[in-house]
Amino acid sequence: MGSLENHMNNRGGRSVGSHDGAVSSIVSARGITYSYDHLQVLTSADITIAPGERMALLGANGSGKSTLLRILAGSLEPSGGSIQLDGQPYAYTRDGRNAVRRNIQMVTQDPDEQIFAASVFSDVSFGPVNMGLEDDEVVERVHHALELAEISNLAERVPHQLSYGQRKRVALAGALAMRPRVLLLDEPSAGLDPQATRQLLKTLEQFHQDGTAVVVATHDIDFAWNFCERAAVLADGRLSVDAKEKILSDAELLSGARLALPWAPLVSRALGMPVSYPEDLLGE
Repeated sequence: MGSLENHMNNRGGRSVGSHDGAVSSIVSARGITYSYDHLQVLTSADITIAPGERMALLGANGSGKSTLLRILAGSLEPSGGSIQLDGQPYAYTRDGRNAVRRNIQMVTQDPDEQIFAASVFSDVSFGPVNMGLEDDEVVERVHHALELAEISNLAERVPHQLSYGQRKRVALAGALAMRPRVLLLDEPSAGLDPQATRQLLKTLEQFHQDGTAVVVATHDIDFAWNFCERAAVLADGRLSVDAKEKILSDAELLSGARLALPWAPLVSRALGMPVSYPEDLLGE
């Protein structure tokens, strides 16, 4: 995979992976509330996203994870609270939303919601073209995004003739071509087989190494454990955020969110050795 050096030039020299408050955060959301009709989905939620961090947003189906991601992406305006990008409030105007999209990209659970062009290359180029970039830069961004998503060989293919997993990577490449500082992924492992899920983890690790903040919404607790540094659990509209070792070992919190404890840290503790996957137990 290539480097995101050009992408990182826009990061303003912030330290990767720190979360010490709004000054060092890309996104800071405080007291966020949101309702659908009379149903309260989010209640006074606080969350920050720092450069280069890996965060898992966990909760049962229908808990509001996708809603929170859309609020962070600027496509939904919260009913209450404040949300800032680099210390400046989100503006829910055309220019304001475009400013957010240049920094924050969201990939939805269903790739077919975001794929519409006749070729993979054309689809991935849509965002950069609409930014008004020069042709040479569009081509460079597209090739780089395809490389990062590991689908360079699919550039001339028709997206809707690809497998589900391949289409998910096309949607991911479309977001990466925008060179976001924050990448929001809604259930990225849903529908993937175990091998594809592990390859996705490797891809996301590369984004982390290159300085992109990645927030993954999922109800797959084991995927979350292997991916994140910080975890956020959403239950009954309330958000709990802390280091994964604290959040994902809180049996009462997880049970209230209809989640199970991750198996890897429990097995690791019982055996006194690090275990990430079942085959780690087989030895050499």
